[in-house]
Amino acid sequence: APLGNIFIVLPPIKNRLVLGLGLYVPYGAPLKFDRNGPQAYQLQQAFIVASYITASAGVRLHDKVSIGAGVSYVLGFAELAKLQDFGSVKEFGDGLKQLGQANDFGPNAPTDVRELATLGRPIALKKAFSHGVTFNVGVTVNPTPKLSLALTYQHGAKMNYRGKFAIDMNDPFFTQDLAAQGLKFKPLVQGDATLQFNLPKRITLGASYDFNLRWRVDGFFQYVRYSEVDAFTVTTKSPDLAQPKLGIGDTLTVKLPRNWKDTVWVEASARFRPTDRLLLSATLGYQSSASPDKTVDTASPDGNRLIGGIGGGINVTERVGLYADARFQGILPRKVTTSDYDLGNGTYKLFIATIAGHLKVRF
Repeated sequence: APLGNIFIVLPPIKNRLVLGLGLYVPYGAPLKFDRNGPQAYQLQQAFIVASYITASAGVRLHDKVSIGAGVSYVLGFAELAKLQDFGSVKEFGDGLKQLGQANDFGPNAPTDVRELATLGRPIALKKAFSHGVTFNVGVTVNPTPKLSLALTYQHGAKMNYRGKFAIDMNDPFFTQDLAAQGLKFKPLVQGDATLQFNLPKRITLGASYDFNLRWRVDGFFQYVRYSEVDAFTVTTKSPDLAQPKLGIGDTLTVKLPRNWKDTVWVEASARFRPTDRLLLSATLGYQSSASPDKTVDTASPDGNRLIGGIGGGINVTERVGLYADARFQGILPRKVTTSDYDLGNGTYKLFIATIAGHLKVRF
């Protein structure tokens, strides 16, 4: 998927205050699978992004100490499609019990019930937008001219995407077989929907050291509160959902449990200037897995990640610089045998590449 960003920094005011503005996309998940593939109950298609517009200010308190803060407007967009397993919906199981039909439906339904083709109904969330605000703060210390230390905190954000949904209920079981007993849906149920989850908090400790004018090393250690992501929650509301005789209202909530774990991210880079105009860099890193075996599946393939990268830049003129870099992530092969309902069991492999070009201009 193509992504872009832009950053603007204004000249220092009285050599103490610096103002900046950024537009960037730190979170994104564009995915597409075979609509009838084995992963359809987790995901068929998704495009979920959270873009940030951040205004920041940095103040030099002392020759060796600076502080900064930023406020971000978070704009999200989401669309997704999957097969919704009605065997996992508690409200549906409770409604059938009112008809005297004993069943094991619900979030802990056994596999042979959950995978009944009749109960797997296509659901789509379309054109959902989220609006939120968050902030970040940081401090930089320069104990010596060559050494810089920095500590930053990025607050999380609650994402609440609002859009429209559609569920294909065109099966005799839902539209006519039990109509006399009060269960009768329209072939296509439509209405309003929300998708909710949290973006995690992050705290980062960074350092850099300039050996000389040509060699520099830098790196960071980051702790990410992914444990705040306990589920992806989809809530649908429509009068077409209501089945009064079964006690089913016009609102239906479906949760995809995640129960993620906090992670650590360690990364180090070496930068070399062979000439005054050229810059070369190389990066190595590691990021621990957020998904436990219990909830790992196609909707969040994950594992312990190894990170690598190379980059380069050239100052075309005193005002214009061109840069390019490539970053790679790969998870160590992960065999899962204890995922809930057997839906996520198997061997996971994942490789991600990011190729980027940058233009830097001084006005």
